[in-house]
Amino acid sequence: MAAEPTARDALIAEMLGDIGRLHDSVESLKNVLPGQTEEVEAKITGLIGLLSKAGDAYRGQLETYTNGQADKVRAQMEKDAQAAKARFDRDSSDAIQATLTEVERTVRNTVQNEIAAPVQRALRAQQQSIWQTLGLCVMCGFIGGMAVVAGNVWLYDKDEAAFSALGKSVAAAWDKLDGKAKATINAERRS
Repeated sequence: MAAEPTARDALIAEMLGDIGRLHDSVESLKNVLPGQTEEVEAKITGLIGLLSKAGDAYRGQLETYTNGQADKVRAQMEKDAQAAKARFDRDSSDAIQATLTEVERTVRNTVQNEIAAPVQRALRAQQQSIWQTLGLCVMCGFIGGMAVVAGNVWLYDKDEAAFSALGKSVAAAWDKLDGKAKATINAERRS
């Protein structure tokens, strides 16, 4: 579009240059042909008028063409602006969606790594501790039971031997007692 007014200006300048040469030629003809100069001047003046009208028509057509092109350019610019806005809206929406997806993934990973994983480790440790405590309690119970059994066996065996010896001596003495002593002992046992 910028080249067209320059071409028009160049064409007008060329026409004006031609007219200037014609004028100079006419002046030189005045000296050579004084009688015909007026007639030539009238023709040249008519030619200048025609050229001026042609220049005006050319300028009008150029202006019409330029305005038509400006309307086309304006319409294309509006269409391009609408397309750019739609593309911006789509791209910004996609970028926001991608950012939100990344934030969601980061939050999920952070929750998993910073909260859920330590809680799971603590629960496993606590569960393991509970099982260890239960195992320790069972072992303590078993050891305590074994200690009680061993103590009973050790003490009971000694008592049993003592009771056994006492029983034998009572049985030996019982047989030596008379009937009245046996009856007194039996009566005391019942009471």
